[in-house]
Amino acid sequence: MYNLNQDAIPRKLRQWATLASELDLVSEGAMEAPAHRIVAKTAGNIWIVELGDHHGQQIAVEAYDSNLLIGFFEEVALGIEAVKLCTGGSYPAVLATDQSIVLRLDESTIKDSGADVTVAFVAGSYTLTQIVAAINVAYAAAYLVAGLSVFVPAAEATGQLQITGRAHGTAGKVEVVSIGATLATATGLTVATTSGAATGAAAGLIVQW
Repeated sequence: MYNLNQDAIPRKLRQWATLASELDLVSEGAMEAPAHRIVAKTAGNIWIVELGDHHGQQIAVEAYDSNLLIGFFEEVALGIEAVKLCTGGSYPAVLATDQSIVLRLDESTIKDSGADVTVAFVAGSYTLTQIVAAINVAYAAAYLVAGLSVFVPAAEATGQLQITGRAHGTAGKVEVVSIGATLATATGLTVATTSGAATGAAAGLIVQW
């Protein structure tokens, strides 16, 4: 945890006209310090992660409001994360042979685990709850290896499988690299890439350290 006297930190301004995904403000900032102030040039939503809070939140801001987002920020982003909601899934998924799902979330962003993640299933019968748990266990291990905080990408949504990325904006992605045929039929999950969006986001961020 940083314990910094804000008056002792050299201040400098950096500006991003666009931001495709999360920016790690700690590594970008002066003396590896968190950012102190965030201002948007247009009204909208900003995703922020405060120092020590690895979850983050969306904050609605007005244009050039320099007094709202003052503190210590680790990350900032614009837009919403990628969400893949399956349709037509039917459970249990009965597998006559071993099959797998290969996923890649948020490739080439700071939320990328660094490699494809394989979720393996031996032959048998699986409920939606079990499939969700298997995906989350596989990603928990991948994020641990990558040095990223815990994040749960898979969930049940209205009786269907939903997979959510953690990087915000258009660079955020949920990519299904491959999937076994029976698993694909049972879950409704297909080989495809779903991207995040800039919906409702502010623009033209000015960040001060």
